[in-house]
Amino acid sequence: MEELVAEAWSFSKSFDKTASGSAYLESQSHKILATVNGPKEYYELSSSEEYVRHSQATLQIESAHSQFIKSAFGSTILVDRYPKAVIEIKIQIIEGKESTALPLMINAATLSLLDAGIEMRDTLIACSAARNGEKIVINQEGSPQVIVGYLVNTDEIVMLQETGGIDQERLAELLRASIDSCKTFFNYLQNNFN
Repeated sequence: MEELVAEAWSFSKSFDKTASGSAYLESQSHKILATVNGPKEYYELSSSEEYVRHSQATLQIESAHSQFIKSAFGSTILVDRYPKAVIEIKIQIIEGKESTALPLMINAATLSLLDAGIEMRDTLIACSAARNGEKIVINQEGSPQVIVGYLVNTDEIVMLQETGGIDQERLAELLRASIDSCKTFFNYLQNNFN
């Protein structure tokens, strides 16, 4: 029987009173800060073409993994509810390796978006699962590795990243472990957010 090893984590919210929402997430290996500002209205819409182009919010994400984070949240945040607006998400790695921070950065961003009251179609939680010998480790280094961005209520994967050349059997195993960890993460969040 394989052993599953998960990394413990904790969070706090609303620490930055100048932001619309904020979160601090800490694990054994990382410390992550995330803030949300907005939605803030665009003021430079000079033509009707620009007005139509900005009929939904624009996400501006500052982070080491902004491409992946923007893609995951672009399908999650209800941007059409915020016409002509900008939603800024800033995520900073205070401590820990950038190469293993992506799932925790997404979770910190989710917490700060919830704190800001930004409408989302579901709660996005991210986890990674990796092989470390005969163990499956969650949100830790290992190879091969799968990172999953998961919408917990709709049971939908909105982001998937894999490294290390994974065969189909191992991929299914790591996906199950990631999704199970996302659900556990979400239950912890539900019980401790308010």
